[in-house]
Amino acid sequence: MRNTYRNKHLALIELITDYFGDAVEITGHSAGLHIQTTVKTSSTAKELLQLAEGKGVRVYDFRQMWMSREGTGYPNIYLGFGGISEGDMEAGILLLKEAWEDVLKK
Repeated sequence: MRNTYRNKHLALIELITDYFGDAVEITGHSAGLHIQTTVKTSSTAKELLQLAEGKGVRVYDFRQMWMSREGTGYPNIYLGFGGISEGDMEAGILLLKEAWEDVLKK
């Protein structure tokens, strides 16, 4: 099972890098079954979550995991991969890119 998750973990990192380039930075990847990203945008995390949800993709606001929800700078978003196949991960990343393409800094 560990190898399965390791492979999915690496696959998701590669997908994020390939499809988002410099617009989404991987800022945490040693935290279990999700990847922490920093999304370079003027949008808020809440707006990013709503855009993703509009495409049927569920992502999570990093700041909701902490007592203090105040933050500065770009939003931090978690992308989980535990119960998702590698094929579905790519489909999800493509939908996420479509959802966020108008708000990402290029």
